[in-house]
Amino acid sequence: MDGLAMARIFSVEHRCRRHCKWNSDSPDPLILAPKRRHRPRVGNSSPAIIAVLWRSVVVVFQRTHFSFSQLIQLRAASSVNLPGRSFDSMVGQVGTHDGKFHCDEVFACFMIKRLNQFRDYTVVRTRDSATLEKCDVVVDVGGVYDHLKRRYDHHQRQFNETMQTLGVLDFNTKLSSAGLVYAHYGKQLIAEIIGSSHEDKLVGILYRKLYESFVEAIDAIDNGIPQYDGTPRYHIFGGLSERVGFLNPHWNEVNCNPDERFQQAMELVGGEFESAVSYLANVWWPAREIVEKAIDECLQADSSGRIVLLTPSSVPWKEHLFQIEEEKNLSSRKLTYMVYEDSTSRTYRVQAIPKDKFSMFENRMPLPKAWRGLRDDELSTISGITGCVFVHASGFIGGNRTLEGALMMARKAIEIGDAAECDEETMENGADVKRKRLDQAEHLLPVEA
Repeated sequence: MDGLAMARIFSVEHRCRRHCKWNSDSPDPLILAPKRRHRPRVGNSSPAIIAVLWRSVVVVFQRTHFSFSQLIQLRAASSVNLPGRSFDSMVGQVGTHDGKFHCDEVFACFMIKRLNQFRDYTVVRTRDSATLEKCDVVVDVGGVYDHLKRRYDHHQRQFNETMQTLGVLDFNTKLSSAGLVYAHYGKQLIAEIIGSSHEDKLVGILYRKLYESFVEAIDAIDNGIPQYDGTPRYHIFGGLSERVGFLNPHWNEVNCNPDERFQQAMELVGGEFESAVSYLANVWWPAREIVEKAIDECLQADSSGRIVLLTPSSVPWKEHLFQIEEEKNLSSRKLTYMVYEDSTSRTYRVQAIPKDKFSMFENRMPLPKAWRGLRDDELSTISGITGCVFVHASGFIGGNRTLEGALMMARKAIEIGDAAECDEETMENGADVKRKRLDQAEHLLPVEA
């Protein structure tokens, strides 16, 4: 039976299902029963419509010699091919290239299929231009970026789009197919995941945060943009793009289905993205109010206004702190230490605030060198503060058994740190004065004839 005949069958089946239902209780599945939930549109016309459609089905069956049981089996398997595209593609297709896959098109396909309007679409992996032309959405192949046509490729020579050039966010990293799809559908996707409206303020906040913390790296890696200049001191194993790459069929594997691996990669990336959305919406963002309140009340913790007492414990505070400082213009206050309870040990922590949101190991004022690497009684003796538990060897964090002890550690650390900074500044100023005097003396020397 040819594809055109099958098209007629499925067209008739679709129209029949609009006005009737298969009677599954009958031994003959061709017996139809009217759908109770549908009322006749005009008078009592439904029986007549059903009769006409039924005669069409019988005629098609007679002409094609195709049994109904075969039709049901093929319909269930969705394996019948019509000219140029499969039955599933009548619902919708997302096209991308075949061969080795990367994180950007994997994530782009996940985002498209995760949206309610595209949920039933199938992914077609090919480089055949005729097949791609028939796809409803095409990502990472085809040499075209056109949102109106739902084409999202970034490999063409003239392509230099960023989130900033598209006018959605102020990021300048060149976009991959992932970034293009995210730019246009990201807010809708986030809204559907958290069960909100895309106009919700939180959706806009998460949209920016997720691009910065999740999507931008995918764009940069796919476009060959390094994270930093120079040679890295070490390699971090197992980044998301790297793990997606591991799922490609290996050179020494046999009987490996690359499309199944692509599906696994979509599940991997999609799972991580949805986990990130859930964390940011339910953990990270609610902490913002707590951190802001602690900063507003930091003068109650210490008269210097440089110690922030954070309650409850384990609140993600770093990024919120930097943003709040910028919004409130608090740079002159120089927040220095965060004090909070460690919920596991029931002791209190003193943590040095990083220099900025990009600093992982550099802090504004590490705990004093004389305290670093010491513990318990030895640390209490050196610091002159009772109840000390430890200070990390790098000085970024320390602990005390009581809240008052932790606050005393922070206050004394500020005192010692400020004194050390003054000494360094004095030495630098003295060196500058000495250099200036030497320069002046050189100018006073007689010029040789």
